[in-house]
Amino acid sequence: MTQTLDSDLRLLKQRAHAKRYAGLNKSRLKGWFHRLFFKNKFIPRIFGIQVPPIQYQAKGYVLTYGDVTTLLLGRRLKHLAARHSWRRVHEIGVGGYGILGIYLKKRFPELSISGSSIFEDEITSSRKVASMNSAPLELFHSDVLDRVEGRYDAIWWNLPYYDRRIVFLLDKLFGQIVEKSLLRPGGMLTLGFNSIPLDAETVLSSMRRYSYFRLIGFETFWWNPHVVMTIECHPA
Repeated sequence: MTQTLDSDLRLLKQRAHAKRYAGLNKSRLKGWFHRLFFKNKFIPRIFGIQVPPIQYQAKGYVLTYGDVTTLLLGRRLKHLAARHSWRRVHEIGVGGYGILGIYLKKRFPELSISGSSIFEDEITSSRKVASMNSAPLELFHSDVLDRVEGRYDAIWWNLPYYDRRIVFLLDKLFGQIVEKSLLRPGGMLTLGFNSIPLDAETVLSSMRRYSYFRLIGFETFWWNPHVVMTIECHPA
């Protein structure tokens, strides 16, 4: 009961937080902010990563070096990796530069890190950036977790929260983790998203279809509606 009440309280706070920034999310100020920070080398510099100039646009998305969720995920993943001594992890949707995988590999050299994307161009580009940074990653094409095999300590995804298929993708994500036993007992799924286009309750509704999962972390910046949610897996 305590856990349920705590989760509900977090959701209420998140909704109020998202509502506060709903207007800003649609404003020209947001576009200016993204151009200023996320299309130059601001994000890679924070993570200590060398990157080439932006050269292409991924299908359906304006390509950037990262976003606010990237910052949140980086902070959270670094903390979790150190605390839980992860050995094998996987990122869904590595983006064009593999920022988060490279960031973790540079700080935890013994950590085995793989990453996937539905876009072949992203895999090719991320491989080049990983090589530039002497941070070997196993990168391959996959739709969500279709081609991901084995068992992991952690999986993370900066969700495509503007995608109209997001509910389908979330259901596929949780279903594949369960059906393919991709997370070890106590393994973690960390999801980042903008809580205006994607309400946290939508994510939790997909999670609750299975008894395997438990929400253990919910973080955001006070000045922004982006959210990072950490979910623990306990297979039956």
